[in-house]
Amino acid sequence: MTIASSHQVTRERRKRLQLYLDRVGLSDQTTSVVPLMDDASDRRYFRVTPLRKPSLIIAVYKGAIDYATLPFVNVAKLLRQMPVPIPNILDHEASLGVLVLEDLGNVTIQEHMQTELNQDHVTLYRKAVSLIEVLQRRGRSLASPIYFPFGLVLDVTKLTRELDFF
Repeated sequence: MTIASSHQVTRERRKRLQLYLDRVGLSDQTTSVVPLMDDASDRRYFRVTPLRKPSLIIAVYKGAIDYATLPFVNVAKLLRQMPVPIPNILDHEASLGVLVLEDLGNVTIQEHMQTELNQDHVTLYRKAVSLIEVLQRRGRSLASPIYFPFGLVLDVTKLTRELDFF
């Protein structure tokens, strides 16, 4: 199995991804590993498609991770309590900096809206507004310093850090 290359994906991250696939026995069962579009983080995502199993999304961090303190994991715990639909965290390998997620597919809402009938648009918009209401209502009732988002303040320091990262 060959991991497709991307100029943004380092050789070292590809090596750690391969080590993870070896450890969990997916190396010989995988038909493809494709880098996904980068986002505004230091994670790199791959879609891994094993034989006769659902595809997975694997996030490879810059280095080893502490699973218990990852903001991604913290926010996932919060969102599951609301509840709103999010991809499940299926596995992790802290020493390799790997987080394995359920693959929800590769069609964005925008792409879906361009190809489906108007009636489906109304249903999706209603669902989106319903989810926003759940996020606001349950977010207010679950507000706690144990959850990463409730400790964030978009002040000058934070905004400057984000702009520098961008």
